[in-house]
Amino acid sequence: MGYRRRKGVWRHPSRLAVFVGDLIDRGPEIEAVLETVAAMVEAGSAECILGNHERDLIYFHTLNASGKPMRERSEGRIEQLKATHEQLGMRSRKLKRWVRWMRALPIVFERPGLRVVHGAWHEPSVKVWRGKSLASRGVMRKLENRESPEAGSLATLLFGPVIMFKMRDSKGRKRLYNMRARWFRRPEELSAPTLWHAAFHRRKRWPRSTLTDDDRKSLWGYPKSEPPLVTGHQSLGLKASIRPLLPNLACVDYSAVYGGRLCAYRWSGEERLKRGNFVAVTARRPPRKPRVRKEKRA
Repeated sequence: MGYRRRKGVWRHPSRLAVFVGDLIDRGPEIEAVLETVAAMVEAGSAECILGNHERDLIYFHTLNASGKPMRERSEGRIEQLKATHEQLGMRSRKLKRWVRWMRALPIVFERPGLRVVHGAWHEPSVKVWRGKSLASRGVMRKLENRESPEAGSLATLLFGPVIMFKMRDSKGRKRLYNMRARWFRRPEELSAPTLWHAAFHRRKRWPRSTLTDDDRKSLWGYPKSEPPLVTGHQSLGLKASIRPLLPNLACVDYSAVYGGRLCAYRWSGEERLKRGNFVAVTARRPPRKPRVRKEKRA
């Protein structure tokens, strides 16, 4: 992409790199990734916005007014952050320093003619967070309340909408499922108004049931008149075609962590995003750790 390392920092003679977040929790060199991005940001050759994985690490290591973690330290959250804690240290000064750095990351990136957000662009939520970060005064106290406008809008921007529905699993048990929704398409823009058509990842067994009124609210759309937008988060399929999702919307998360492709979009001021402006390299999955069998107790 034309970047060269000078004085320990990757730089481009005329371009600015914008990282879409989720720098942690995956891969064998998390600290090297953080150091690379932080050095570029400090040198002015890059910007980086907050991802949901950074948010979760911040929540994990921030105490509320009662002296308890901001969010429950569930088994799932502990497992998600396992690689980060193993590589940076669970209670190390190093980890605390990176948490402080992450808190200062902006939630959205905006320049004339271009927008970048981690999960989904939702204008009412953007208004809550424009010009702010988790380091802004009083923000963390507001985020303690899951029902606060700050917490809800942050989740919307980092995750995008999730539609919940019940369906029987392979064993015939009825379970509650979470489905990432194509927020950028309004219901009338779908080829059919069903859960399957609204899904980001259209699995064969997702139901074709009609969207409810609440489901429809998750599809607020991204009009063609809006500036070009680049997002991450969605972990598009390993075999997904690398191309714009809309003429003014591109996602650059093509599941590198699962052996997919590490992807970027090179924007040069165009109003309609171009397929040829994507740059991608095939990623290698980290080797799986061998399972350790536990001895059965008598």
